[in-house]
Amino acid sequence: KVEKQASASCQSTSEPATESTELQPLKGLRVLLVDDNLVNQVVGKGVLNKLQCNIAVANDGQECLELLKADEFDVVLMDCQMPVMDGFTATEAIRNGEAGEKYRGIPIIALTANAMDGDRQRCLDSGMSDYLMKPLNFDLLKERLHHWCCPSNINNVCVWQPAQALELIGDKQSLTSRMAAYLDELDQDLKHFKSSQLENSAQIVSLDIVERARGIKLGAEELVVDRFAMLATHLETAAVEMNYDDLRQLIERLQLDTEQLSEEFRAWRGGYFPLSTSG
Repeated sequence: KVEKQASASCQSTSEPATESTELQPLKGLRVLLVDDNLVNQVVGKGVLNKLQCNIAVANDGQECLELLKADEFDVVLMDCQMPVMDGFTATEAIRNGEAGEKYRGIPIIALTANAMDGDRQRCLDSGMSDYLMKPLNFDLLKERLHHWCCPSNINNVCVWQPAQALELIGDKQSLTSRMAAYLDELDQDLKHFKSSQLENSAQIVSLDIVERARGIKLGAEELVVDRFAMLATHLETAAVEMNYDDLRQLIERLQLDTEQLSEEFRAWRGGYFPLSTSG
């Protein structure tokens, strides 16, 4: 049985996420990059070097297990398809304690070229913590490393700050109604993004994404969902530049964060979200 990593618990904070918070360096973070492709290794190391991380490389899942047993790491970036031992098998082994008890809960971020929902679900089912598409996007990787490896930065753990949203909107009923509507809008946006053929009618698609990204950002600012405001800004930039690789990764990131936001909203409505305010 695979022992999955528990989600980090949210804690309240009176300070909203800021750009300086998001951009704190990851200097000294010990990253194990697991990939059998030399080009992917070079690209991955280049991105991680910019983030001032300490990097070790494993060529397959078996090497990953051996390196974990021999050294100290904070996070694993795991390719899925590799010879000898693939990323799914390696992750299950890590979660079952085969690399040592201390690594059962280490953040493992899947790296994959596939964007299908089934592939993402397989990553999560194997015990991986998160999911990024190749080629690696600098801003998305940075945000995910902050999310999983900087728990003292509370705003990178929680998607939503309902106490601050309640203060802005005024009452719980209005906030509940507005957040429910925002989640419905996000769901429609995601369905639209996924059904769009990005390379076809590129200019029309780009303008459509820009318009939807601006709507996402406005709602995020109203409801104090800072990560969504940041994602929407990146979406708009990628759409204007017609950068399809970044658009695909950002849409995938938006899907994952929307799922987390939905969970936090349900918990808040039920009165057991740590940031819940009963007023």
